[in-house]
Parts: sequence; C-alpha cells; structure tokens
Amino acid sequence: DYRLDTPNKSSGIVLQEYDAEKKKLDGPIYKIFAGTELAKTEAPHLYFRNGYYYLRTAEGGTGRGHSVTVCRAKKITGPYELDPGFPMLTASDKPASTLQCTGHGSLVQTPSGRWYMTYLCTRPLNGAAILGRETALDPITWTADGWPIVNDLKGPSAIQKRPFDNFHSFPPKYLTFFLVIVHLIHNLTIS
Repeated sequence: DYRLDTPNKSSGIVLQEYDAEKKKLDGPIYKIFAGTELAKTEAPHLYFRNGYYYLRTAEGGTGRGHSVTVCRAKKITGPYELDPGFPMLTASDKPASTLQCTGHGSLVQTPSGRWYMTYLCTRPLNGAAILGRETALDPITWTADGWPIVNDLKGPSAIQKRPFDNFHSFPPKYLTFFLVIVHLIHNLTIS
C-alpha cells in the first residue's frame, strides 16, 4: 500500500457516475484533482456557477494545517485549475487568530443571493480545544474573474453577522434547535 510510505494518505479526488437504476457506480473513473502539497486531500464538494465546476476540498489534516482548497474547470471531468489565492481558507499562517484548525468548508447561498462558507474550526484555550471541533461561518465574495474569496481575505472571523435578513422567517423547528445549541455553547463558555 503506497500510503504506508507517504505523509499524504490520499491520492486525490476521483469522479465516477452513479447509475440510479443499477444502484452502483458505473462507467469510467476520472482522477480530477491530485491534491496540493498540503496533502491529505479529502471531502470533495462540487458546485456549478457561471459556467464553471468548482471543486472544494479539505486538505492538510485536521490539526493546525487544516485548510480549504478550491479549483475549477469548464468540464466536470477537468482539467481543474487551482485557485491563484490558494488556499481558500486556513489559519495555519495566522497563529493569533481566535479560530484555528479551519477546514472542511461548504458553500451556501441565501435566498437573497449572498454567499457564505460554513467550516470546521477549533478555539484553543490554553493550548487545548476544549469544545472540540466547532462550526464557523464567513461571507464569500467572488472576484471579477470568478474565484470565491472568504471574509475579504481577512482569515477566519470569530464573530459574524447572521446570514439571513429576517431572523423570524427561519423555520421554527430549525430555530429552536439553533437557540438550544447557542444556549448550550453560551453556558459552556461562561462557566
């Protein structure tokens, strides 16, 4: 097994069609992204926007090197070009940031058209992430040439405005869950 001799336990991202009738993967396998020097490439998400397929991956492991990488292609099978601002998000070069170990991002668009990225992170306290991995949210803007930018290139933010205009339009079952989680986190952080 090649993975025994390398720190990169991933050989990249492959794509294969799923046949719903046969209930199995079928057809050719395409290696669409080999990953970067950050290694440990995983958790692919594909998005289609303005004529491009955007492949978003997690890289660098889940510790201090955790990062979000994005690349894009005109065809779903590639070739994919790496974001010139690579990595899309990391705190590995921001040791003073409140949020660390940032990665595994997912892009979302609100009904009003604004874009955000949710991602995993930690908030170390005296060197330990006592709450484990948490979820953070930062705004996404798009460059003139179509690349997503997180939080105006400021890095992860510890405080963010809510992404929806009307808090009361949030479906009640989700709102209740959200408020319970916020209450639990608040009580944990002030105790």
